[in-house]
Amino acid sequence: MDITTKLTFLEQFPLFDALSPEEKRRLTQMVEFKRLPKHHTLYVPGDSSDKIYFLVKGSVKLSARYEHEREVIKAILRPLAMFGELCIV
Repeated sequence: MDITTKLTFLEQFPLFDALSPEEKRRLTQMVEFKRLPKHHTLYVPGDSSDKIYFLVKGSVKLSARYEHEREVIKAILRPLAMFGELCIV
């Protein structure tokens, strides 16, 4: 994916407003776009992660499994949502 497409995408997030154009260009070198299959598990509670995810298209279900494998849906995310940031804190 080209740098212009990545910059255009990043500029949609207020999180990056304070960055200079050069800082945004450097950030694009770390941005990776991936298409994932439906029902794909990115990570489970307890996993370590060094990634922040930005949803471009589709939806993401954030859930956890508790007693007797009961699933509790915590949120349904839509495009332009950000998640995973708590794993890297």
